[in-house]
Formats: sequence, structure tokens, C-alpha cells
Amino acid sequence: MEVKTSNSPSFGWKSIMAAKDLLSEGLRRRIGSGYNTRVWSENWIPTIPPRQPKDNGSHRDHDLFVNQLIDQSSKTWKLDNLLSLFDPGDIPLIRSLRPSHNFSDDGFCWIYTKSGAYTVKSGYKLAGQIKERKRGALQTWALSSIPSAPGLFPSNSLYENFDYLLCRAKRNGATNTMLACFPWIAWFIWKARNEKVFNGKDILPPDTIAPTTETSEARGDDQSKPCLPRCQVDASWMANSDVFGGGLVMETEPEKHLYGSTGKEQVLSPLHAEFSSLLCAMMYSLHLGFMSMNFESDCLQMVNLINDEEEWPSLVSEWNEFVHLRYYFTGFSLSYISRKSNVRADLLAKGFVLRTETFPM
Repeated sequence: MEVKTSNSPSFGWKSIMAAKDLLSEGLRRRIGSGYNTRVWSENWIPTIPPRQPKDNGSHRDHDLFVNQLIDQSSKTWKLDNLLSLFDPGDIPLIRSLRPSHNFSDDGFCWIYTKSGAYTVKSGYKLAGQIKERKRGALQTWALSSIPSAPGLFPSNSLYENFDYLLCRAKRNGATNTMLACFPWIAWFIWKARNEKVFNGKDILPPDTIAPTTETSEARGDDQSKPCLPRCQVDASWMANSDVFGGGLVMETEPEKHLYGSTGKEQVLSPLHAEFSSLLCAMMYSLHLGFMSMNFESDCLQMVNLINDEEEWPSLVSEWNEFVHLRYYFTGFSLSYISRKSNVRADLLAKGFVLRTETFPM
């Protein structure tokens, strides 16, 4: 990222350098062990855009590495060191980062996706924000999961798009699953149009397409009979809070339940909170002697990334801890349930229950 353009760069090099500002805007240094990241010269603070930390007026040691701020026995941040070096506003941000428990290397993550992995869609969105370009329905359809058909779909014509989606899409390889979001895309395009006409607000295509996926996912429900023992988990995360809540409902036998809740230091996102709550539930299950457990969550993203073993750079520390805990289970599964089926764990996470039990860490 420090490379500069030469006096007579090639076309390829010009193309690479053209993306430098985009990458600088979205790449954050991901902390694993902290051995590879300099404290004062690299962008590892989880803000938008990422930045270097602010000092509190004390002397800066430019050879200081992040690992020197981590207690190597407990893998937690040395609070005294943080207080002596950093601006008070940066300390909660630093403590929201989870150091690796197994000395994994530091890396990079892309802050504009929940997974931390760069995608063309997220890069497209960020480039649009930087250049302040306006986009319309054509780009929204192009960003959807429905396969494009050159010359047919997407089109500038509303009627041609609907004709294709209703009559010809399946003949060109689109499945029912792909087409399930079609009505929602049309609806949110209409809402974006109204925001522009009546409120003068421009909504980018990636922002238009995002709620269509969430709405389609929310319509799913798990109607199968529970497989016991099972443990339902949930998390409660608020952006301006210092902590997040986690809750679990464990059913060991029919109609026999155990309940638990916990509060922990704030983490970066709702997904981080969900993952941390699952890790707590796994530790609690092992603590009680349940070496085989069927876990359930209403966080579809977490369920998919674990079951599909997707690579999420922003969750490397959590993933490594998950792999470590998973080793001790003789039987393990994680499945998705709807939010309405997980209401008890949700209430526990928010603290609105009478019977609570803090599960051990």
C-alpha cells in the first residue's frame, strides 16, 4: 500500500494503482497474535475507515508491536498498557478485538463485508460512495443472485425484466431458490425510487439489494422435531453499549430445560456477538458433561459460515477457538431456526427473564 506510481507506468500498473485508494479505504489490519503489526504505523483500529490509534500525549515507541499489549497467558489486552498509551476513546475499540488463542498470524480484513473478505459487490458499493455516483434499477438487478442473461436480463425496461423473470428465467438456468427474492427486489427498488422522488435521498443498489436477502431469509422456518439434547443460543448487541448479552436454552430431555445468560465486553458486530455466545454455550455444555449437543441459532450467517467452513478473515480468532472446542465434542451440529422459535434465548440475552444463570467462561 506504500508503493507509488513510477514516471512511466504500464497500463496494468496504472490499473492496479487506480484501486489503491479504494483498498486503503476498506482494508484493516486484522489482529491475530499481534506479532506482525506495528502499533503506531498500521491501520488496525476498527473504525470506518480503519486508522492508526490515537495516543494520549505520551511518548510513541515506533518499534512497538501489538503483541506487547497482549497478556500472553490469558490472551487478553493489558489494560494498564492501554491506559498509559492510548486516547480513552480508542480503548473500547481495541478491547473489542479478540486476540488469537493459538498465535495465528496477523492479516487483513475488508471492513465493508461482514465476513471480512473482499467481494466485488462491496468494492462496487464503496467505489460508488467515493465517487458519489448514482445508480438505478439496472445495477440492482445485476447485483442480485438471479443469473444475468446478456441481451435479455437485466434490461432498462421494467416490462422486459418482468417478462424474463416470470416466463424465461427458468429456461436459462435460474432455480426457484434464486427467483424467490424477485418480488422483494422489485418492492425495494420501488421504495428506493420513492425515497429519491419524495425525500431527495439516493439509495445505492447494494443498499437496495441487502434487505431483499434478509427478508427472504426471515421467511424461512424450521418445523422439524427437535433432536435432543439441544441448545438454543442468541446474542443481544447494541452499537453504543459497552457490553453485549448472550443467552441459551438447553433442553436435555423432553420438557427439561436449563437456562443461562451472560454479559461480556463489547465486540465489533452482531455477528461477533453471536459467535462469542455460541462459544460460551459450547464451553457450558462441556462443563455440564454434555459431549454431544445439537446447537441452534437464528443467525443464518453464522450457521452457514460454520457449516460451510467459509473463510471469514474478520472472525479468525473466534474460528480458531471454535475448532479447539469442537474437538472435545463426540457429536456436534449447528442448525438454523427462526427468530420466533428462539424467543427464549433472545429474552435471556436481553436480560428479560426471571431465572438466569451465568455460564462459566
